[in-house]
Amino acid sequence: MACAYVAPTNGPLALLMCRYLVVFPWCLKGRLRGEDDEEVIRTVLPPQEAEWLLKQEAERPVAILSRIRCLIYLAQTGNEVSLPLPMSTHLHMGNRLHDLETVVGTCNRILGSPIPPTFSRMTSRLICLYLLVFPFALLG
Repeated sequence: MACAYVAPTNGPLALLMCRYLVVFPWCLKGRLRGEDDEEVIRTVLPPQEAEWLLKQEAERPVAILSRIRCLIYLAQTGNEVSLPLPMSTHLHMGNRLHDLETVVGTCNRILGSPIPPTFSRMTSRLICLYLLVFPFALLG
């Protein structure tokens, strides 16, 4: 939507929004796996934006979404150079950001909830049984 509605009137703002949208899944993956995502951030974002994001240690995916929300607000208000974003488009983009926030919350809940011991025992038994029976299934 940034390319369709924001880019014709404010190209740099749309480009920055798209760059943040590109960085978002990498930061979410890094948060969930405990990996370092600094290289991706420095590669994709402009230096000033990258420094700001790297200062947000705890929840970079949430910081990215809040920054995109600020950029959408800037696009919606407009300025002397660009026309304001239509309200329906602004609301639609806000709803898509809400969906991404829901994804972040769901991933954090899954990451924070422990796997019950019964479930892991049954899973390991099922995998052992599968590996034991699989060669016989291949034979005939």
